[in-house]
Amino acid sequence: MSVHYFADMPPPVDASRPLAGLRVAITREASRARVLEEALRARGADVRLVPLVRTEALAQASLDAALRRAVPFDWVLFTSRTAVRFALEARARLGGTARALDGAAVAAVGPDTAAALRDGGLAPALVPTRHSGDGLLEALTARVTPGARVLHVVAAGAADLLPRGLARLGADVTVVHPYRTVEDETGARTMRSLLAEREVDVAVVTAPSAVRVLARVAGETRARSAVRVASIGATTTRAAREAGLTVVAEAQEATPGSLVGALAEWANERSRS
Repeated sequence: MSVHYFADMPPPVDASRPLAGLRVAITREASRARVLEEALRARGADVRLVPLVRTEALAQASLDAALRRAVPFDWVLFTSRTAVRFALEARARLGGTARALDGAAVAAVGPDTAAALRDGGLAPALVPTRHSGDGLLEALTARVTPGARVLHVVAAGAADLLPRGLARLGADVTVVHPYRTVEDETGARTMRSLLAEREVDVAVVTAPSAVRVLARVAGETRARSAVRVASIGATTTRAAREAGLTVVAEAQEATPGSLVGALAEWANERSRS
């Protein structure tokens, strides 16, 4: 026997490969994209690695001084794996003089950041239910008392909602910037070409910094409203929508698996409609 499909009835989607044929561009740094790339390919996606941002180290003196501080911090906050990496590298570099991470309660914005901490031998005391700066601030509100000493390790130029919110609670907040996120010029040129040739169906974005580059490049190709985006979470989604991009999928958790699952769900709904 054979199966025939009429022109107005497309073949059913393979449940194990719901992203088959979908051209997906990953915009995060290649060194951090492996798990996400593998998960997308396993679901059938045609994946392009097009990093739009890269990490640039800054002077480490402020971070070193914070980790050597004689008066311990009550909380140390991390909102990215990259911040964790810089802190762990500083602790290793400073040896026994780096005490801040040993006596403080450590908070991670989401499971990916928490995993980086655990890999470095630190057990996070708090991972909020909502994996965003807003969610972390909400979770800390009941835990941070007036006068609490808080260290936030974060990229230069990142939104300051979290430290400002903690300061309003009466906390003494120290913010250090051991790195910054800058545009990857090569990736931006590649993305511009792909968008101009209509060779990307969905761009995966995992940070507002990548959203900003994507929106600018899309605007240069007059394709901004046509660019579909899959987002790692609420903060990135908000940035994408404010930039005029169309968000078709948002991860429920800030993990590669959740992001791919959300994209697969959108692909299934798209095929049914």
